[in-house]
Amino acid sequence: MPPPSSHPCLVSFAGVTLGRLTGFDNDFAGGSLQDATSGDSRVVGYGANARVVKQWDCTSIESGTLSLTFWGPPGFSPDDRGTRGLLTFSAPESTYSAEAILVRFSHSGRAGQYASGSAEFQFTGA
Repeated sequence: MPPPSSHPCLVSFAGVTLGRLTGFDNDFAGGSLQDATSGDSRVVGYGANARVVKQWDCTSIESGTLSLTFWGPPGFSPDDRGTRGLLTFSAPESTYSAEAILVRFSHSGRAGQYASGSAEFQFTGA
């Protein structure tokens, strides 16, 4: 069985379907950690060599981004940057919808080649 391809993926943003998807990158960055060391934390060692083992807690997680490359026109204009809408992503092995903001996009063309573009969305976490 061949590995999954991005060609059968479908993406729409705020009801607008993007061109034929040629690639995608999900970036779900890490979380923010906070020192949660308390007075009753574990102590290792003895006497002058005693050390407190720090305790950490995750206080928040990044909502992530989705970057896309595609063939064809993007379906939106430069004035749409900053627009908030429902981003729906459907791939052979994952499908999801989430509130997102269009952060940036580009569109280019060359003689003898398909017009192509890219777009980046920041998930709102809502």
